[in-house]
Amino acid sequence: MVHARLREWAGRVIHEQQAEVRNRLKYVLRDRDPLSLQLSEQPERVNLPALESERRLTIAGEDSELLDPGQLMIEVFGRGDIAGKLLILGTPGAGKTTLLLSLAEQLLTGANTQACAEGYDNPKTVIPVIFELSTWKNDIQSIQDWLIDQLYDLYGGDRKLKRYEQWLEQRVLLPLLDGLDELGMERQQKCMAKLNEFTRQYPQVVVCCRSKEFEESEIRLGNLRGAVELEPLSDRQIQAYLQQVEREGLWRQIQETPEMWQMLESNNGEAGLLRVPLFVSLAAAIYDRNQPFRTKGELLERYIDRQLKLDVRMSDRRKELERRKWAYTTVEKEPEVKLTRRYLTWLARQLDEISEVDFLIERMQPNWLGKTNRYVYRLIVCLFFGLIFTAVFGMNGLNFLIFGLMMGLMLGLFHPRIRPLESLQISMSRASIKDLTIPRKAVLVLSPFFALVGVLIYRGSLG
Repeated sequence: MVHARLREWAGRVIHEQQAEVRNRLKYVLRDRDPLSLQLSEQPERVNLPALESERRLTIAGEDSELLDPGQLMIEVFGRGDIAGKLLILGTPGAGKTTLLLSLAEQLLTGANTQACAEGYDNPKTVIPVIFELSTWKNDIQSIQDWLIDQLYDLYGGDRKLKRYEQWLEQRVLLPLLDGLDELGMERQQKCMAKLNEFTRQYPQVVVCCRSKEFEESEIRLGNLRGAVELEPLSDRQIQAYLQQVEREGLWRQIQETPEMWQMLESNNGEAGLLRVPLFVSLAAAIYDRNQPFRTKGELLERYIDRQLKLDVRMSDRRKELERRKWAYTTVEKEPEVKLTRRYLTWLARQLDEISEVDFLIERMQPNWLGKTNRYVYRLIVCLFFGLIFTAVFGMNGLNFLIFGLMMGLMLGLFHPRIRPLESLQISMSRASIKDLTIPRKAVLVLSPFFALVGVLIYRGSLG
């Protein structure tokens, strides 16, 4: 029975990962035609002997420019000399995460196909899962323990069954690690040291990082067996893409505008802005033959303005309406553009301060508030608990209200961080229902609440 539950749980995680990866790819590639990318091998990045000359990755003798990058990655990942231990590098916006998602999609498809044929209990059936290294916050935590915590956070489950611990012991979990560069250099180096400890024994892992941040680190991921780097776009690739999206005039504009032409040139060893896929696609989106942009800031500003225009928002709403419910019933009820920009700027700063990439509502904390709003928040907490104490114990007068306020203040000061009790995961299969347990923390927190409700109802019935 236990093995049946483990098999069913593995299948569930694979299916959920497939859905998440497809949604992320759909979002990343939404309204964009994919650019052809080029990869080069960089064995010296993982302390392997450098090649006699830098070579492009090829399959069956074909130039990698003509190949689907995702297909290319799965071939490289499975090569005998790399054997599933790979480093992916590139500049910001070069397509590292998209490449990792494409690799994950193919690995998940293969895992699902193999599991359907041989069963999830087959020791050869790996379970690929994408993790964000930006959530590694404890400098002394091992990567294995962090992976286990992340799996419980993402998919829930009863810790007594030690599902995820068994996956790591049996080497069936395939970690795909993104966002190493989001940690900041000091923590990044500590994380890389922990990764070296983990990869010394673990057979398969993929790590994704920005080239510059990786080079600046004094530590190398020497246990990985191969490294690939996304190369800057060539003139031919840029022109082919602009022709595909019917923006041929943008290439002429680049040639005729000195400031834009300069954006093709490398700067301090980094690729020129307009040789990065993300910025080429943004430039194509805001192209105006009568109004060239001259700086990176101007490009981003005009793209944001475009995305916040009424017609673009209405178009996006129509595309997504069938798939999800929006907070605002009509586009006219959405916040004004100025207010939207203000809140997006604030949110971006908060995420940057805590080295987070993805915004999740459950991870918002009171310390994100400004100084004045933090005081307001604590005052509300104090009033809330003061009123509860007064209502429950039925004491009148100012003294007990003050006592309640003091208790609320203590709770606000000593428990400043909000944590979700448990990821809510529901499966109505028979095995999952038997496996369903109520977390102790939930019992401890909810019991006093229901007791309070019962007391109030009882007192109300007595008049």
